[in-house]
Amino acid sequence: MEETLDRLSDGLRKFVDRAGKLSTFFIIPLVFITMWDVFCRKLVWIQIWLVENLGSIFESTLLQELEWHFHTALFLMVFGYGFTHNRHVRVDFVRENLSFRTKVWIDFFWNKPIHDSMDLRSNLFFLGLHKRVFHNQ
Repeated sequence: MEETLDRLSDGLRKFVDRAGKLSTFFIIPLVFITMWDVFCRKLVWIQIWLVENLGSIFESTLLQELEWHFHTALFLMVFGYGFTHNRHVRVDFVRENLSFRTKVWIDFFWNKPIHDSMDLRSNLFFLGLHKRVFHNQ
């Protein structure tokens, strides 16, 4: 049973790693769309000409929607990568002085309510930490 969970956990981690690394490429169209939107807002006559002659794809509202969609895809897919590699953003100064075991408990009980929708992943993550922390000490 433990080997099956380890294989499942490794498979999920590989999937998250690939998805996280691949999703970083969302930054490229995001930057270009944002630059184009800002450029067109400053020179409104260019945007008006583009909309009239080439279509509504160049409207500022549509460009802003594309920006939001790329932001969402980028952050949601990279969030899983950062979380599994313990690289997510923390603003704390108390936690740094605690023992590793206490940090694990804080992470588990703090992150559990936040990520209830990912219950299986959280439980597999905790089982892996539990085995590593409590049985190796």
